[in-house]
Amino acid sequence: MPYKRFMLDIAIPVDNDGKLLSIDKEGKSLKIFHKKLNEILTPVQLQTLANMQLIEVIKTMIRRLREFGQKINEGTDKEEDSVRARMHLCKHDIGESCGGEEEI
Repeated sequence: MPYKRFMLDIAIPVDNDGKLLSIDKEGKSLKIFHKKLNEILTPVQLQTLANMQLIEVIKTMIRRLREFGQKINEGTDKEEDSVRARMHLCKHDIGESCGGEEEI
């Protein structure tokens, strides 16, 4: 069976406490992302997400997407780990090691 396989590697800037920065490096407000959320979510969903940090919103959306995933060649010696999502705090740009991976 064919699969539509998504492989994402997205680095989102955060402060030293791991909180999302309100402005990206080009000086653009992250309000653009919030505008896109308004286009795809209902008012009830938006109200539910209003008190969550954006990182938590993204993690929640990824978890929902994982519900549709299936392992490729499951149960065979060619099984692929195609239903996974992980994140970590990357500190390479400040000369430090990354934090441990967190399963989403």
